[in-house]
Amino acid sequence: MERNNTAVAFQTIRDLTKKKAGRTTVIEDKDGHLLTEKKEISNRWKEYCEELYNYNLTSDHNLLNRLKAMANTEQEEDPPILTSEVEEAMRNMKDGRSPGIDNVQAEMLKSGGQTTIKAYTKLCNESTGQPEELSDLTRRLDDSARRLVMEISAAKSKVLKMGSDEIVEVHVGGEELETVTQFKYLGATITDDAKSVQEIKIRIAVATSSLANLKPIWRDKNISMAARMSLLRALVISVFLYGCETWTLNAEMEKRINAFEMNCMRRLLQVHYSTHTTNKQVRAMMESFIGEHEHLISIVKRR
Repeated sequence: MERNNTAVAFQTIRDLTKKKAGRTTVIEDKDGHLLTEKKEISNRWKEYCEELYNYNLTSDHNLLNRLKAMANTEQEEDPPILTSEVEEAMRNMKDGRSPGIDNVQAEMLKSGGQTTIKAYTKLCNESTGQPEELSDLTRRLDDSARRLVMEISAAKSKVLKMGSDEIVEVHVGGEELETVTQFKYLGATITDDAKSVQEIKIRIAVATSSLANLKPIWRDKNISMAARMSLLRALVISVFLYGCETWTLNAEMEKRINAFEMNCMRRLLQVHYSTHTTNKQVRAMMESFIGEHEHLISIVKRR
């Protein structure tokens, strides 16, 4: 790392921390029977891939022209959200609550007056949609995809409702999609309450696992504290910060983030909890090695 050769550095870390895993040479056939012979296994994989990618779908060469014509057709717009509705929602917001990632307090929104209300009304009108639109849009997308010899996987598609108890039925290929309370999209967990509590807990757990896997690095006395800190930021903190731009924080989540940061520092400094070293002392010890640095919670809020 002193020579800025990151490729060699990361490869060395993988060699030091990787776990041995046994290779599987047995798979099952359609009926659940074990296949051990190499030729039987190859034939089973071939059979599986043929079933997976062979569809009995027919293409419609006139579809693109029809879709183009539909795109030029004007559609009736839904009734807009009223300014009075946004004003009432802001008036009902509770004071003294922890702000979100934008650090805007409820009191600040209320004090913004009509300017803030008009801005939020415009924002809400640009992002609204009706449940029936989702069902109709999915149906039309599925029909169009099938005409183009493509298929939407009903098993991998889910329906997630936010802020509504209304029952929404969405079908793909005649099969109703499952309605879930949370869904992982692009590595981030989205929940039906539109909060970030579950996602933050998951990010902390995943990052803590990465931290534990690097135990040989933290125990190596030949690695400087500056190098350890660089590795921590690249291999652990980056894992935790994934998708943090969308988080909404509250007091409880801020405490969890601070606790995770202290856990990282104690690992780097090899300070065990049994020594009864306070968090303030741990921060002072870290600053003596690398100087003043931005706290993790500040990084999350800044992003």
